Amino acid sequence: GETLMPAFRGENNVREKPLFWEWNQGQAARKGDWKLVKHGKNSVWSLFNLRDDPTEMVDLSNRHADLVNELESLFLEWKGQYGN
Repeated sequence: GETLMPAFRGENNVREKPLFWEWNQGQAARKGDWKLVKHGKNSVWSLFNLRDDPTEMVDLSNRHADLVNELESLFLEWKGQYGN
């Protein structure tokens, strides 16, 4: 795990490692300012730059296919590692 104390103290906390999660039928990965999201197991991935678009309105997956592939691979590795 990682401590959340810097965030609680209002300090800028930059996470080094990617973050992955699932909910109901959704899946997501975050690395830096980038967030990859899929709503539904058979859906396509959407990619957002949270620094420029914190409300996730502009899907950039078509413009950054390499990043989609990278984050998807990391997500699948995480999923396989933890038997989800």
